[in-house]
Amino acid sequence: MNLETYLELLHRNRYEIDDVLVIGPYLTKNFFDRLIELSGHPRELTLLADDGWHQAQLDGIEQLYENRRPAGNRCQFRIIRVAAPNPSGLVHAKIIFFKLTNQTRTYTKQMLLLGSANASEQGFGVHAETFIHIDLADIKSSERPRLSKYISDLKIGRSVDEIWLTLQRASWIYLPEIKVVNAGIRSGFDAWLRRGHLCHKYQPDSVFGRLRLSLRKPIPPARFEANLEPV
Repeated sequence: MNLETYLELLHRNRYEIDDVLVIGPYLTKNFFDRLIELSGHPRELTLLADDGWHQAQLDGIEQLYENRRPAGNRCQFRIIRVAAPNPSGLVHAKIIFFKLTNQTRTYTKQMLLLGSANASEQGFGVHAETFIHIDLADIKSSERPRLSKYISDLKIGRSVDEIWLTLQRASWIYLPEIKVVNAGIRSGFDAWLRRGHLCHKYQPDSVFGRLRLSLRKPIPPARFEANLEPV
């Protein structure tokens, strides 16, 4: 599923995207370029990036947001560095929260998108990914305040504990503990390494480390397949 298809499912003809919170290990400029273009520039955009993700991608997203800021609109952009409780882990959760407002600004809807897709061009439209879309109105009413606090705490840069939320009967979702960390100090050696201080930075997709060779002519199929036969 690509991003345009998903945003159309949010009933964009009746609602505006007012507020977006994105959590993930790999937040790429190309994804947000498309999101900002398609969403009509959300009034608030908050990124919770794993501490190991390189700063250049985040700076590029901020520049995009500022360059497309509508004249006279009060908009807010935040970048918050986060880490997993385990020093050797990373914030691998992929969570996008949307707050929608109708055109008369009299009614709001809140949505949560979970799944395997990174906030990247590869995650939306290239790879085969899973997507779980949850309207917060479908969460058990007694559970909603805990989810609202989880999201609002992250938006202001406050660490959160793990939570389980009941949907209906025996169905539930789990959201992880997330630690907010000092943007100027690496949370651990792994984050220091992933930022590229020792060697090449980690890349956001599966082509990292792949060599591309241009051949003068195609390899005969039989010769290539023979090299793959079991010994």
